[in-house]
Amino acid sequence: MTTARLETNHLILEPFGMPEHIQAWCEMDMDAEVMRHIRPPSPNMEFARKRLQNAQTDSPAIVGNWGIREKAGNQVVGRGLLRWLPDESAVEIGYRLSRASWGKGYATELARAIIHYGFASLNLPAICGVYQPGNHGSRRVLEKCGLIDAGITNVHGGTAKPVMMLTLDQWRAAHT
Repeated sequence: MTTARLETNHLILEPFGMPEHIQAWCEMDMDAEVMRHIRPPSPNMEFARKRLQNAQTDSPAIVGNWGIREKAGNQVVGRGLLRWLPDESAVEIGYRLSRASWGKGYATELARAIIHYGFASLNLPAICGVYQPGNHGSRRVLEKCGLIDAGITNVHGGTAKPVMMLTLDQWRAAHT
């Protein structure tokens, strides 16, 4: 996997793996509010680092993996990725942002850049987003990016979660 460097108006998406990416990810993983719709937070930095290491090696194949940096201030504020769902039925977009960067439109901005990359550069047939029921913010980001309801999936932890999808043909139709 080679992850390209991407830029948006306010963000730089750079290949994930620098020490500051790992530090920021671990801090977010310990933040109960950031983790509210994902899973219980890590209790400490050591646990968070182990969780990240396991996620990097045990999770489905990652197609793209970015550390998210604000252009103004050069601060790492999150992570974005494209990865195969555990059942390998589709490629999923994922993102996590630090609380300090919430409410600035960054989630939509980075998601649009990642989706564009997935379709324009990787020629993926479709990209989906799986979110926790009740996570209206993530649903709204996916809607703003053009994803539409595609049912329910049980591939994350065996519990039913809504899934939204955008096909390459739908994306091309909206971008021509």
